[in-house]
Amino acid sequence: MSKLSKGWRKWVLLAAIALVMASSLWTIGELYSLVPANHMLVQEATGIALASAETDSRLQYSQERNKQRLEATDILQVKRGENVQRDTMGKIYDGAAEQLGCLRQLSMQSESFSPELEACKPSRDREDLTSEAPSKQPDPSSSYAGRVYLTFDDGPSKLTAPILDLLADSNIKATFFVLGEKTAQYPELAQRIVKEGHSIGNHSYNHRYPELYEHPEQFVDQVIDTAETIYETTGKVPYLFRAPGGTHGNFDSSYLKAVEEAGYAVFDWNVDSGDSRSRDVTAEEIIAEIKKATVAERMIVLLHDSATHAETVAALPDIIDYFQSLKYEFLAITEETEPVTSRLAKSIKWDRKVLNEKQAKRLKEQMELLRKQASS
Repeated sequence: MSKLSKGWRKWVLLAAIALVMASSLWTIGELYSLVPANHMLVQEATGIALASAETDSRLQYSQERNKQRLEATDILQVKRGENVQRDTMGKIYDGAAEQLGCLRQLSMQSESFSPELEACKPSRDREDLTSEAPSKQPDPSSSYAGRVYLTFDDGPSKLTAPILDLLADSNIKATFFVLGEKTAQYPELAQRIVKEGHSIGNHSYNHRYPELYEHPEQFVDQVIDTAETIYETTGKVPYLFRAPGGTHGNFDSSYLKAVEEAGYAVFDWNVDSGDSRSRDVTAEEIIAEIKKATVAERMIVLLHDSATHAETVAALPDIIDYFQSLKYEFLAITEETEPVTSRLAKSIKWDRKVLNEKQAKRLKEQMELLRKQASS
């Protein structure tokens, strides 16, 4: 074989070897390039799974929290309209947690008032009138848009007569929360309130806040004295009570419990006419304030018939016209009317001891005695 043939073979063999080596190196490189890619695919798939699990976990947590909030709303018996805001619901949920400490606080019955005890309002079938809680909306199936209760505090006075005249002209019944000392001063007006079919309620004897809210013993005295005065004047023992200034910030749970156990239904309001905010308030301002109130199925309107409220008398015809234009039914509060009070404040405005069992028992026994006397 020639030298040229041998040289050609040598180069062919070397080329084949180089080709095989290059092919092997390429294959190995491709394999290594696939490993990170597959690893990234695995990581991505794992991440998606983790993200999905996290989303499911968050969704489950959100659903559970919403369930707890709804349960808290039921526990607190808060009646809300469709326009309840999310932050309000959050406050309701947080407030439910506060109730967990109530059993211990209420069982202790400490002689000294404490904010923790104040927040422990017993469960009862009533509306909660916190400022951020709108009332339930009118029932569209009713022949009336709703019910309106006109309530007059602090009388009777010389202005009660024209108010009764206006109510009679419109064939409207209302509710008068009277003072014991004013009932004794104007007995004929208290008698007329009852005779003309209006409801009469206990509003304390003299409306003096320090006496009522700094000294439980004096509070009990005033409730009893007013009830006796109303009975001696009209022959009726009141079963309605309104706290001067309202229950919020003035009543603690011991006050509320004592009054209710004495047979009273306690009523605040959900429409403040503003007629007592200043001595310079005008009839126009009173009317405007009432029209600003959220329209609800039940409107309990706070008004006053003491001697300084001539503008209330002036505003009354327009107030009546306003609710008539909305097709509201005017009613007096009765024993069948569901009580409405504000939720008890976490702290009250007064430095006092709680109304103790002995004082509560005296109030209950005196009211029972008076009712027994009236029924005999």
